[in-house]
Amino acid sequence: PDSSRGALVPLVFGLQAGFNLCFASTVYIQRYHMDVVSLAAGFLFSAGLISNIVFFSFAEQEWVKTILFVFTGVALLVSAAFLCITRSLAWSWVFRRLVRNDRMAFDEAWRLVLREDGEKQSLPRLKHLALSYQNSWSNIRQRYTRKADLANERPSDAVPSSFHRPRSSKENYVKSLDQLYDQAFCADYFLKQKIIELAKESKGLFRVSDCRMGVVNRSFATWKDISSDGSELEIQWTHLKSIDRALEKLLRSYDCDPSRLLDCCRESLYFDRVEDLVACLEAMLADKEIRILRIKNRMDPEADVYHSANYRNVVLNLCIESEETRRLGVEGHVCELLLTMTSIAALVDENVHHRYLILRNC
Repeated sequence: PDSSRGALVPLVFGLQAGFNLCFASTVYIQRYHMDVVSLAAGFLFSAGLISNIVFFSFAEQEWVKTILFVFTGVALLVSAAFLCITRSLAWSWVFRRLVRNDRMAFDEAWRLVLREDGEKQSLPRLKHLALSYQNSWSNIRQRYTRKADLANERPSDAVPSSFHRPRSSKENYVKSLDQLYDQAFCADYFLKQKIIELAKESKGLFRVSDCRMGVVNRSFATWKDISSDGSELEIQWTHLKSIDRALEKLLRSYDCDPSRLLDCCRESLYFDRVEDLVACLEAMLADKEIRILRIKNRMDPEADVYHSANYRNVVLNLCIESEETRRLGVEGHVCELLLTMTSIAALVDENVHHRYLILRNC
């Protein structure tokens, strides 16, 4: 019995150390965006408590209990430090190695933009417009505002029942992904129509694919070129955010609160010149059907682009408040619109986007 008890102590410690190592390896491989310290503390505390209970039940002398208690505490601290160091090394590897070439390419494209005298004059105007809409993310939430007006609709034209929410004296925050995606699916149509109007007014461009000669060539084109007779250009619209990615963001960043997910419905518009981008933003500010909630100006030369791998654009959160959206009850749905220079957007492909997601998840 004594020999079996003595053999059990290193066995339990070995199992605990192995489990900690596997857990740390998982954090490194997946590179999740998580608070490693608090997560590791909860796990390690539980593991240490179980170990102490097991060890103390087999230890008959006080000095043995003391040694086991101290050793277990040291093991827990070492494991927690290991997890923290591992996450730091993962971030360092992603930023210095994985996205290094992407950062250099985006920096070079940005320097070419700054070399144009006209672009330098437009950047202060852009900064001035964006300053008035630098709200905190915590102040912007997805809400449902009212029931859809179906009084004059036929039964076959009815919108999904997710829109039919009772009024409440509290904040009407969206409470489920079903409700959020019902709104996003409906708002997506109105966002696309509004983007087409803005593109006509400000020389905005769309990312398109040209399927002539059996080869798909991706480039940028104006609405006039796309809508002309005989055109084989097809707009590469941005799809609604996938359910898998939405769940990732909810679990990792938003504490499972769907009202904080603001980019389910999103689109992009591209420009050859900063002056055209500023003209588009001014047209949006003058449009009575667009309510801008927030502008994140990454094209400010002083902006911190560290966490975006030096990728620069203008990110807007907005609502479409037209007669149609009010009738359907989606005038409060927050959409995302990205305004980007073509010289920078041309550098982005599927591989670059995949590396960017790894960076964001790290």
